[in-house]
Order: sequence, then structure tokens, then C-alpha cells
Amino acid sequence: MKFIAERNELRLATLLVGAIQVLWSVLPGVGADFRLARVLDYYQQAEEWFVIMASLGILLIIGSTCRWRGGRHIAQILSCAMWASYCVLYLRYMVEVKWIVGTVFMTAPLLSVFCFALFVNDVAQKPVSKGGNDHVAA
Repeated sequence: MKFIAERNELRLATLLVGAIQVLWSVLPGVGADFRLARVLDYYQQAEEWFVIMASLGILLIIGSTCRWRGGRHIAQILSCAMWASYCVLYLRYMVEVKWIVGTVFMTAPLLSVFCFALFVNDVAQKPVSKGGNDHVAA
């Protein structure tokens, strides 16, 4: 039995990931997660974290609420890469400096895999037909 999510479920899950990214983009700026702030300050990545997380989150939200399938695909695959790269950055910090575990480190690989699974399921769905001669045999 093959699992393919419905279009609305994919959009809702993409909206959820986008909201998480937008909310988590401000974590280091407001001092909510000192471990994440420490890692980002060590590599001078705090501004990049905010810009990348917020912009990809906004793209995911726009792609899931509007009819912009291509933009949603781009944001899903870039979010997958972003979560994986920040997980690797966190691992480098733990090996080089100090072993600390934070919520972002724990969820980053899961969100990376989740974004990739959303992308694969979304691509597997055929776009909605706008009429035409799809039903006519060639």
C-alpha cells in the first residue's frame, strides 16, 4: 500500500513547517535558546540564520496558501538543505568546542527529512487539470 498524502494535507504540513521556520528565525535575537545563540555566535551565523529561516518560512507559507506549486517545491527542497546544513554546523560545534544538545539540534534532522518527504509527495501528485483534452485518448 503506497502512502500519498492529499493536496490539502501537504499544504497544511508545509504551512506548519513554514510557521516553525518563521518563529524559530527570531530565537537567537530574543535570547530564547542560548545554546543555538552560542553556536551561531561562534560561527558568526546569527544574521544568516534569521534571513534564511525567515525567508524560507515565508516562501513555504506563501507556497502553501497560494496556488504556487513551483515556489512551494523550491522552498521545500531549500528548507531540507538548510535544516541539514545547520545540523552539521551544530555537530561541528559539538566536536570542536563543547558537547551541548539543544532543541534545534534535536529537531533539525527530523525537519530536514520531513521537508524532503513533503517534497517527494508533492511532486508525486499530478497538477490539477484546467480542462483541455486530458481525457481524450491519443
